[in-house]
Amino acid sequence: MNTTSAKRLALGYAAASAVALAATLGSATEVPEPVQTLENIAASIDATNDGVVAAAEHRDFTEVAFLSMDSDESYTIDGDEFFAWDMGFAHLADERGKASAYAQAKLDVFAVWDGDGDGVISSAEAREQALWEFTNADADGDGQVNARDLAIGSPTFATLLSFVWV
Repeated sequence: MNTTSAKRLALGYAAASAVALAATLGSATEVPEPVQTLENIAASIDATNDGVVAAAEHRDFTEVAFLSMDSDESYTIDGDEFFAWDMGFAHLADERGKASAYAQAKLDVFAVWDGDGDGVISSAEAREQALWEFTNADADGDGQVNARDLAIGSPTFATLLSFVWV
């Protein structure tokens, strides 16, 4: 699959996921476990503990996540490194019998983050994609997002959540 096709596929998943997640988030009386996992992720990104994730906090999280994935310290992330790292959704996919679909979602996300299609994600590609995702999640343009914004507006989170929850 070429990079453009992968991006369209992942963004298509994200759009469908966002609609389903928005309906779920808007109507759920209890917070579903995948959403709670994302709330925990957002809380860990929120360095100031003010209940929102600012652009700088998101950027810093991206840098830390990138470095934690880069197990060979090459300043690039290959497929093996990317698939070995998990934000907390893999066990949920396993519990729901969706491990195969989740693995495919991770393939799609990797293809999107690998902007030039060379088989590795560079730190520049990671920063560029993370900035785009944050901007997309920040629908009101106020420079901050919460877990719900990330679940709906970040194609990466929406795609990964879709294979766990929807």
